[in-house]
Amino acid sequence: MPSLFEPGRNCWRLARAHRAAFLIDAGPYFEALVEAAAQARHTLYILGWDLHSRVRLRLGDEAIPEDYPPALDDGRAELARFLDGLVEMRPDLQVYINVWDYHMLYLRERELFQHLKLGWATHERIHFVQDGVHRFGASHHQKVVVIDDAIAFAGGIDLTFGRWDTCEHLGHDARRVDPDGKPVRPFHDAQMAVDGAAAAALGDLFRDRWRNATGAQLEPPPRVTSFPWPENLAVDVEDVEVAISRTDSTVATEPPVREVEQLWLDSVAAARHSIYIENQYLTSERIAEALAARLREPAGPEVIVVTPREQCDWLEEGTMGILRAGFLNALGRADLHSRLRILYPVVPGLDGECVNVHSKLVIVDDELARIGSANLSERSMSLDTECDLAFEADGRADLAAGIAALRHRLLGEHLGVDPEVVAAAERERGSVTSAIDALHGGERTLEPLDWKGRGLLGTAVANVVFVEGPVRRFSRAVAPWAEVALVAAAATAI
Repeated sequence: MPSLFEPGRNCWRLARAHRAAFLIDAGPYFEALVEAAAQARHTLYILGWDLHSRVRLRLGDEAIPEDYPPALDDGRAELARFLDGLVEMRPDLQVYINVWDYHMLYLRERELFQHLKLGWATHERIHFVQDGVHRFGASHHQKVVVIDDAIAFAGGIDLTFGRWDTCEHLGHDARRVDPDGKPVRPFHDAQMAVDGAAAAALGDLFRDRWRNATGAQLEPPPRVTSFPWPENLAVDVEDVEVAISRTDSTVATEPPVREVEQLWLDSVAAARHSIYIENQYLTSERIAEALAARLREPAGPEVIVVTPREQCDWLEEGTMGILRAGFLNALGRADLHSRLRILYPVVPGLDGECVNVHSKLVIVDDELARIGSANLSERSMSLDTECDLAFEADGRADLAAGIAALRHRLLGEHLGVDPEVVAAAERERGSVTSAIDALHGGERTLEPLDWKGRGLLGTAVANVVFVEGPVRRFSRAVAPWAEVALVAAAATAI
């Protein structure tokens, strides 16, 4: 089949990676990041929605390589100390950090005086900026790290507290705490690692963002002919063309870049058998319409959505949760052939808490895999800065196998079984939904989400927003900067 990717339409660039890996959950990502960053010689770029100078990148009793900076000798280095140690060791290394200059609504959740802790108090070759160059109401939401333009990580994981977790998502894990040492709930997410030209392209992405935020143009680092791939990071696919898709509304005089949304629409339209989605927020009307259209087809694809049981707090539950109900009601009405599954992960020992599914990924058939920063929300489709990475099988059996293996890993984690068990169930039963149904019911499992159980007011508001034409058009117009405007007044009544 012809490639879905069209630079300038649904992606920014196509760039080849010699190696690529899928990092499921922040524990493995932080480990790989530390190992890769320790080899940096020229540049280390960090883009983030959130960041904390004291977040620990390594936890546990893992052995520490001999060439680690002295600040890491206890294996529990904090980010600022880690970066300071790196630049002390590497006389040519420059570190650039671009993090969102967050809205005051987030004041209680964010580290104060970051410009001091990651700027003034750190080495002179660590450069820090809080980025507020975007349209009114937008946020800088990309989560990207690039090292020497030779290896890069992109996905949904910020270098901050509340992200670290393992695939076990243990009910009580003393390592999973906030800055004050208080326990936080399990956190499921995904990041993708790439090298080669794909990493260099993400370096260009960072330099563009740095220029927009500061007015300064960074030069690319000297070419690195051989950069060590992290020893403990398994390569999932090789020699793959990576599509980089963005949302960007930085330039107020130009239409927003909406490559992320267009690739979503194209991917949904191209699906033949299954669309597997993990996402935190489900509020984009256009994506809901596209999925609903495929569900109404007699022989359309299965649609599997893994999402949190509930949103993070009462405000999100009373706003984004209501809009999620509208999104899911639209899919439910279109599910004429019982091909829809809306699920949330269940882990024992959580004492009423739920796993925060923060990942933003989609797997279409065994043909396309995509991991990034974009939620399925109006903001992520049109306003905030986002970055997603995707690749296609392109007729290659090894890439198709790598895409299928990613889906099996994710479902195996959620269902509490080995990936091979998921693969066998799919082969035996002939579909992803049938395999999930067959493997459901263990102590760790995926349960159907009751999105209708929100009370009469919440359901009514959700249906009005998503069904009534004039209201829907109005909500679409205001949603990019105030996605909750139509339901905020109802929040306390839900």
